[in-house]
Amino acid sequence: MTDRDGSDEARIRAAFLSETRRAEADLRSDPLVPRPRPRGMSRSRRSRTLAGLVAVAVVAILVAAAVGVVRHSPSTMSANPSSVASPTSTKMVASPLPSATFPSDRYSDGIPRTFDGQPVLRWGDAVAKARTTTEEAHFLVGVWLDVYKGLQFCPAMQVDPSAPDSWTSSNCNSVVLSVDAGAAPIGLDGVATFHFATSSDLNTGPAILRVHTQDSRSTECGSQQATCEAMMVVEDAIWTGDSETDPQPFTVADVIAAAASVEPATALEIQTPSDLGYDLRLSGAVALSKVSPARAKPADMQISGAYLMPTDEAMKRALPDVQPGAAGAMLKTAWKTTGSGSGPGYSYTVENRWLVVDNVAFSVRTASPPTAADQAWMASLQTALWATR
Repeated sequence: MTDRDGSDEARIRAAFLSETRRAEADLRSDPLVPRPRPRGMSRSRRSRTLAGLVAVAVVAILVAAAVGVVRHSPSTMSANPSSVASPTSTKMVASPLPSATFPSDRYSDGIPRTFDGQPVLRWGDAVAKARTTTEEAHFLVGVWLDVYKGLQFCPAMQVDPSAPDSWTSSNCNSVVLSVDAGAAPIGLDGVATFHFATSSDLNTGPAILRVHTQDSRSTECGSQQATCEAMMVVEDAIWTGDSETDPQPFTVADVIAAAASVEPATALEIQTPSDLGYDLRLSGAVALSKVSPARAKPADMQISGAYLMPTDEAMKRALPDVQPGAAGAMLKTAWKTTGSGSGPGYSYTVENRWLVVDNVAFSVRTASPPTAADQAWMASLQTALWATR
């Protein structure tokens, strides 16, 4: 490279750096962070921000071309062909949309800080309050529920003769609780009970629970009465989410539309007790089941179901080891076993994969091991979902 080439490249880089800093300043003054629906970005603001991004993109392209001329002149081209990116590369990189933000009267996950004029405690504060009160106390707790409404196998468990009706054992409870959306369920044994909850329509998702302690029915717990007195007794779920805590950036309608565009024979709908299917569901997520028959051929490239979290942060908590996008779905960390069986002279295992796109996790069937065609098909599903935005 000549001295002149070096000075040209330095001037080009300086110009690009100047334009980049100007664009960053513009975006800081008018940030491109969408608010949760219905507080969407106005059409005029979209036009301004898109125009700014187009301008930056044009500058970047021109600069890249200029730098390429300086760097890859015949006298300076690298002799190592592997150092030059292939123009036919089809690798896709997931591009998460900006995270949701909530108003000051909400917690960071969208649950209200107060309800009907009463403060809403989060789990740690609620447990501390329950353990320190010596009188009957009523208060509100904000949590995330996972409610399973299908058939359950409840094995018989040994009962303590001194406490046959104790609340401390949550054997075969269909309602589990997480502190945050997407987080692992926490143990309620000796801490809280849903045994007396009056609501018959508890659903998966956010909830504000009305609870109390020092319940007079704790005498039913026999030798464990003192433990039951300190437990939080759930009376009811008085709030179960609103538009602020609906899944975003992608909604149920977005996922159904994307699946239908890629696999027209597929029909997804919100999972019901009569159509739970055989897929291994994602705890705490809004579940969509496949209600149309699976295609006979090919056996792979099929959607088994889809699961939505309220935010992409919640999805990262739920599937921390799964890398987003079609490339991530090809990795071993995206495998999940959805069924197995055996008979005389045979055995089988059904394996699906997680395809994570922001707050959505598709459960998809692929070949084992997956092929390049499987990855391309998953990439098309990912692109179809992005197209709904």
